[in-house]
Amino acid sequence: MSKSKKNFPNPMMILDKYGADALRLYLISQGIVRGYSLKFKEDGVKMMVQNFHQFAYNTLNFLKQMIPFYEQKFLNKFRFFTLEEIKQNCKNMMDIMLLNYLQEFVTNIHQEMRSYNLGNIVGRINKFIGQLSRTYLNTNKSRLKSIISEEDAINSLNTLFYVFKIFTIMIAPFVPFMSENFYQELRLLEGNIDFSSVHLERLPEVVWDKNELGQECINLLEAIIEARGEMRTVLKSAKKPINRQVIYINNWRFIPFLEGIQETLMSECNVLELDFSSRLSEMVVPLYEINMQLLGKRFRNDAKNVKEQIERYLRDKKVEIGLKMIPIGGNNLVFNEEIKVVYKLDESKVNGKHVQFYPDKNILILSDLSWNEDLQTIYIKKLITRELMNLRKEMGLIPTDSARVMYKNLGDGMIIEDNLWKLYELLNMPFQEYNEKELGTKYKKLDFEEDEVKYEFTITL
Repeated sequence: MSKSKKNFPNPMMILDKYGADALRLYLISQGIVRGYSLKFKEDGVKMMVQNFHQFAYNTLNFLKQMIPFYEQKFLNKFRFFTLEEIKQNCKNMMDIMLLNYLQEFVTNIHQEMRSYNLGNIVGRINKFIGQLSRTYLNTNKSRLKSIISEEDAINSLNTLFYVFKIFTIMIAPFVPFMSENFYQELRLLEGNIDFSSVHLERLPEVVWDKNELGQECINLLEAIIEARGEMRTVLKSAKKPINRQVIYINNWRFIPFLEGIQETLMSECNVLELDFSSRLSEMVVPLYEINMQLLGKRFRNDAKNVKEQIERYLRDKKVEIGLKMIPIGGNNLVFNEEIKVVYKLDESKVNGKHVQFYPDKNILILSDLSWNEDLQTIYIKKLITRELMNLRKEMGLIPTDSARVMYKNLGDGMIIEDNLWKLYELLNMPFQEYNEKELGTKYKKLDFEEDEVKYEFTITL
């Protein structure tokens, strides 16, 4: 950048377009904080808005809608938990996972600040808000939207509120204006009108008793959700359901965790039948490659003898996936260093299923993609739900608005008529046959057609 050459956009234009916080985050992430030259790119500032600002604001707006909706549905004033109450009531593994991740985020921010690695902080902020919004919110919609039970709703909403409040405090040094806005919005939700500022808060260092198994569960869940994203590309639609899916992992300790969130995964991954197995090792064939160069440096003249011992060990014993090292002649040999191992799927055990194999994450997913009339019905119902949700957003409605859906059946099938209660739970809008006399002052129409199913919908207040 050079002032004389003016090879950069007008700073005031950037501030007006993206805001001071987005510009600050962009500059912090660049080499200029370490004394290197800066090649300014406006797209970099734009990416800060897309990767961080939008997700953060969406999370805040979700809280602002779901807490009043909880009060409306259960006719109870929402009670905000203290940290001790969260610890007592937090039994759901999804909540524990998020709190575990929060503690890791807080610890990392303090470490980066002590070493003045500001560039790393931006990456950690973006990763956390992505984890919070994409993973936690997407896999807990039924709980957060008060669909399952009042207990699930209040526990999950309190977890989300606490996590977002701590996150707001932790990012205050880097995005002072946005964090202050978040902080004041959260205080209004609590009903707290006393003067305070996020910049008067001390940055906490311990916010949760971190559990290592919980963090491993987070990594496993991320891998499963990432696999679902790839499956959507295969199906060419996020709404198309999968008939049956089996997830193979290597560590049996994770099976109870997966079974505990089975319904959540079935809903998020759009699977009708979901099973788990810890017999991944039976589905793959290991291929080994011994690094003689490293063995030669370590064992010198005895390298050939060590190689023979390794080959004998690998031939005679079943080596489990994920094993880090093996004992040979009183020495521990490390996999992927002295011994490179590649796991290949045993094709004879696939039986025509769609395969998603992630050797580095020790996960195999086999999916039955066969299609039938029941799956088609579920698919159309999901398409209708999405279209109605989009129409509600276009009208500027929120969950607490008293809206109704009127419908005219213009085709074959009774999808709406057979699923009135389920659709009401998903959309929080009662359905009724179209009656022009009952139209409210504000309404909007939608035509839906898929195969032989054809409806005309009207959302009205």
